[in-house]
Amino acid sequence: MAQSIYTKGSGQSGFTLIEVLVAVMVLGIALVAITRSLSLGIRDAQRIQDKNIAHWVALNVLARAKLGVILTPESGGAMQTGQELMLNQTWTWKMQAQNVPDLPMRQISVQVFNSKQQSMETLQTYVYLPPASPYEMSIYAHQ
Repeated sequence: MAQSIYTKGSGQSGFTLIEVLVAVMVLGIALVAITRSLSLGIRDAQRIQDKNIAHWVALNVLARAKLGVILTPESGGAMQTGQELMLNQTWTWKMQAQNVPDLPMRQISVQVFNSKQQSMETLQTYVYLPPASPYEMSIYAHQ
């Protein structure tokens, strides 16, 4: 059995330099891992918040389009753009509409972008288009 450099009666006890260095290294690695995990969590929370705000913007734009406050673009690929301020952030939106074949409906699609022009949300809805004449009503009734 190896002998200790300290004798039992000398009264000296404690950790060796190697033990202290290993403990400091383990603590350093743990702190780096915790810091990285926290920074990723904060970044993900910000992304989720931005996604929720973009969703609210898209819902507001679609609601205003359904109410007729925002005129929807005509079918054929026309696009309408606008900006909305929500929670001290400016959001850009693009709205596109196209008629649904064989139905008196129009599909409205809204895409919302953040200040860096990254697409954050896309929502779609359908709007009923009342027939302009009784003849058109009979066409849709017989299909």
